Amino acid sequence: RLAHSRDEANCGALYPGWIQLGRHPLMTEGTVNTNVCYDKGNGQESNCKPAQIVNCGGHYLYHLTPGGTNYGVCVSSNDDEMCNDYNELSETWRSSEYSA
Repeated sequence: RLAHSRDEANCGALYPGWIQLGRHPLMTEGTVNTNVCYDKGNGQESNCKPAQIVNCGGHYLYHLTPGGTNYGVCVSSNDDEMCNDYNELSETWRSSEYSA
């Protein structure tokens, strides 16, 4: 799950992000609109971007707006297996600015 607060957003990103809602939605809430906010070094939320979260029961589905270079969202899981079975996304284009 994404971090709920600035205090939880401690994962090594230069500008760490967390969900402004402060919690994850219940399944009965459907798609919830919120923001992902980033700390740009002043210890406060800034550069908030729109986001949507859906509680799918055993996991959450996120629709995030790209923050920019050096922005990152912090993710935690109770399932250690998830952290041991992944693919590193290292293509150069992934670290470039998003443009619609």
